[in-house]
Amino acid sequence: MTASRQARPPRFEQECVDVSLLAIYLGLHLCGDAIQPCKGELEGALMRAGQRDDHRGLTSLALSGMPQAIVPFHRRLIEIQLAASLMNDLGRGSFRTEGITVDAGYFEQIANELRYVDTFSEGAAQLPEVLDPVRTRSLLHGLSLWTHRPCAEVVDSSEGDVLRLRPGTELFASHKLSDQARKELADKPRRATVSLLRVAPKQQRAKAGSAPQVSRVALGQVMLVREPEGLLMRQPAPEFLLEMHAAALSRSSPGHALFLHVDLLSSQFLSPLPDLMQPGATAQGWWVPLRDITTGLGGSRRLTGSLPRGTAIALMQNTPWMWSEDLSEWVQWAWWLEHQGRSTSLSTSPSP
Repeated sequence: MTASRQARPPRFEQECVDVSLLAIYLGLHLCGDAIQPCKGELEGALMRAGQRDDHRGLTSLALSGMPQAIVPFHRRLIEIQLAASLMNDLGRGSFRTEGITVDAGYFEQIANELRYVDTFSEGAAQLPEVLDPVRTRSLLHGLSLWTHRPCAEVVDSSEGDVLRLRPGTELFASHKLSDQARKELADKPRRATVSLLRVAPKQQRAKAGSAPQVSRVALGQVMLVREPEGLLMRQPAPEFLLEMHAAALSRSSPGHALFLHVDLLSSQFLSPLPDLMQPGATAQGWWVPLRDITTGLGGSRRLTGSLPRGTAIALMQNTPWMWSEDLSEWVQWAWWLEHQGRSTSLSTSPSP
């Protein structure tokens, strides 16, 4: 067998999957040298999606710079390509030039009409804005400071607590609330949906490198209490707790794994299930601040582009926030990282 053939990625990594355009854009900005080998694939996915979604000619107009306008237009190519998809999805929206302090120099889209506004107008419609330069830069800066890997930690269950979820950052804890509002939020439990998912490799007769099977083995509602260290999972339903322990005790087959998924609506968490019988046991995972991402970029996280699965996994390996809208697919990425023994640590220091 030749060296080039030996170096070929497994079929699992070569297969193409749908990845959020917002995640692709963030990965291009935040992963640096770690994703340099697949930078072209990420840029290509944004370009193809923009061509697919641009039914009103935004890309060609924006790239022209609008030279005849009073206020010319300037934005980076990948932002223009992403904006074409975001604007098409919104139906009503605006996309502004960089560095303009007056209320002019932006594309305005309402239904099928796209126009460029280069003079100030008192009666201008207030439309949702995509990729607002200030909000986008703020989001990118906040995510760039997130260097501690989120994790789930087993706690003493004598008082009915089960797990502590540590986000690894305080950046998204308050959402710019006042001190009083933050205190009230801290005292108010949050309801979340928790799933336990089992990953089982396919039978030996299946082709090598094929995607494993993912099944949900437990589903329940829990209350999460905010505390300085994170969110404490308190007093889940007894039947759900029994299902969790039963699944944990039966995960002895080689290659099999259990993953915990927590849906808090504004954010989601995924990690391997730590050893429930060992207080203090931890498992590193991913925490996705979906509300902050969609607010910061101004678009839907459900817009997708096509990437090789291996490229999506590379983004996941190098970020604390990478996700997939397809939960089974997301779990497969996490399982592959664990199965291949790849490090998923951004920092080994305690979470802030």
